[in-house]
Amino acid sequence: MACGPERASVAGPSSTVQRRWPLVVVLAWATALFWPTLFGNQALFWHDASIQNVPLRKCLREAVAAGALPVWSWTYGGGYPVGCDVQSGLAYPLQLFDITGLVTPERGFAVSACLHFVLAGMGMWALLGWHGMSEASRLLGA
Repeated sequence: MACGPERASVAGPSSTVQRRWPLVVVLAWATALFWPTLFGNQALFWHDASIQNVPLRKCLREAVAAGALPVWSWTYGGGYPVGCDVQSGLAYPLQLFDITGLVTPERGFAVSACLHFVLAGMGMWALLGWHGMSEASRLLGA
């Protein structure tokens, strides 16, 4: 038995389209924004990410491919702790693109940024809807 007011739930094709169009718009916007880095030969970053994050992602991929837990990287200086550093993203779900080798670490950086934009846009869409804003306001906010 459900608590609260009962709602008629008819999930037809039109209601599915009505629920998913914001996702399509936000996904298209993020893809257009990141197009040169997702599908072209441009990098999303230059200095800090190319010095620290990409080598850490490469080290993480190599260690996992070898069946080892990444603990230390010798990529710069006297070495760097990989397993305990938040920048390596060892326990971060979006890091799976880099760990599994689906994309290069450089492209994985762009895919991760694009997915963050999509998640943020959908979160803003939901938050503004919770506050009772119109669809136009929600789309502008997302």
